[in-house]
Amino acid sequence: MEAKLAEWKPDPATEALTPITRKMLMDVLHPQTDIEGDWLMSFGRDGSSLAIRKKENGPYTVYSATGGCLDDWELTRTGTYCDGVLSLNKPVEEYCGWTYMTLYAVSVYGEECLVPQPGILHLPIDHPKDAQVDWMESVRNHAFHRRKERRPPSDGSDAATSGEGDRAGAE
Repeated sequence: MEAKLAEWKPDPATEALTPITRKMLMDVLHPQTDIEGDWLMSFGRDGSSLAIRKKENGPYTVYSATGGCLDDWELTRTGTYCDGVLSLNKPVEEYCGWTYMTLYAVSVYGEECLVPQPGILHLPIDHPKDAQVDWMESVRNHAFHRRKERRPPSDGSDAATSGEGDRAGAE
């Protein structure tokens, strides 16, 4: 995977945010998000996770793991975080096919999320302003969500099989 990603170059036509997309992103961008921690994103049976750790007096270390039915891989990157934007030193590719070097910290319905650049670009933006709720729901569906802590069920059953705390089981 690293050899494939070494050849990847961002496409300016798809990386640039349109004025409408930029305006909508600015409405939900949440620069005060503490990005350190564990994050999950799910596309049906495919999934990805990020573990983001702050280095002392330095950048963040970002551990990415992704997989699905046919393959899985892990990558380690370094990132800088400024004004709600996490910029990675090298690209990451998700099992779903998204490749990116930028994630945006956003707040939607009070939930903090990290949206990869392709997630922003695939949002429905050609709708009237009164459809803002649909746009925000789309943000939630194209984002990493903070991993919730697992708590043992009160009945004593195995928490690892309960699905409690996983985003996929929450909706």
